[in-house]
Amino acid sequence: MIWLIGGAARCGKSTLAAAAQARLKSPVVPLDYLRFALIAVATPANQASLRLSPRVGEHTESEWLAQLRERDRVLWQGARGLIEAALASKSDLIIEGGLWPDYTAEFADYDQVRIVYLTDTSNRAVERIVQLAHNPAIKHNWMSSWSDEQLQKWAQYNLARSRMIDNLAQQHNQPVFDAATGGVDGAQSKALAHLSQP
Repeated sequence: MIWLIGGAARCGKSTLAAAAQARLKSPVVPLDYLRFALIAVATPANQASLRLSPRVGEHTESEWLAQLRERDRVLWQGARGLIEAALASKSDLIIEGGLWPDYTAEFADYDQVRIVYLTDTSNRAVERIVQLAHNPAIKHNWMSSWSDEQLQKWAQYNLARSRMIDNLAQQHNQPVFDAATGGVDGAQSKALAHLSQP
């Protein structure tokens, strides 16, 4: 089986991938890692796309989303290659990260591929992100040094990302599990149950 886990940032993709790995006993490929590997071998144009890391203070919400989409479009080419190799060798594989429903739609009808998306479109999404950033128990908390103003703006942009993923998932008939109903833990549990169904 090949399990694809996409969604907005800070919605539980990595935690879900770890739970999925325990269930499927398969390697997990975080797309953040794949991105850096692809930069080393990509064409100059694709390198430029893969290096996109838009900052909320320098871009409007729509510019920020467009840059993420461009980066993830090029990254999807590498992820697609991994999926095709796993299908050909009948290997199990889990990929998590910057996936988008319109990109993954080409595999939606494959019996061997399961796709889920995690989002948070709740009214508390921004507040939850700010609380996470201030939580010292979170490992690799890349937002811990940000000001509250930066956090608020980034969280608003990430909310827009969740909404965009949610809309695209509905358009492409792919399952999305929204923390707005049942929280992040509930969304992860439902997504894992969906991935694990026979």
